[in-house]
Amino acid sequence: TAETAYVDRIAAAVDKALAHVALLPLGPDATTRVHAAMVDFVAAQLVEGYASARKCSQEGRAQMSIDVQTLQAHLAQRLDVPVSLERAQVYIKAFYKQPEELLPWAEEHPEFSARQLVALVHVIPAAQLKKKVRVGGRVG
Repeated sequence: TAETAYVDRIAAAVDKALAHVALLPLGPDATTRVHAAMVDFVAAQLVEGYASARKCSQEGRAQMSIDVQTLQAHLAQRLDVPVSLERAQVYIKAFYKQPEELLPWAEEHPEFSARQLVALVHVIPAAQLKKKVRVGGRVG
């Protein structure tokens, strides 16, 4: 499965930012901090984007995961810091939760904003209800 267009745009933006950072008279410590901040920013923006989803199919969740892995590999090749987009992967995994599992999950993950948590609440029940709808429109 090919990554989605936003992955290419993020990768290009990272490459452009790195070219600009390379022109600055930064020492190794400052460069490391900038690179780490770039990773954090990308992870945060991925979560924000995923929180904007109105619907999320099985295929969509799988594609999100592939996209995060692709971006992580891209960043790892270009940055001089350990790269982890785990925050985005954790959020994607929450899309698989049952509605009753959301509150305990949210309590375990204070790194996500109220808006991001509400987005999960709106997306997950719709996916779960679809599975329960039987032929004839009755809910089982």
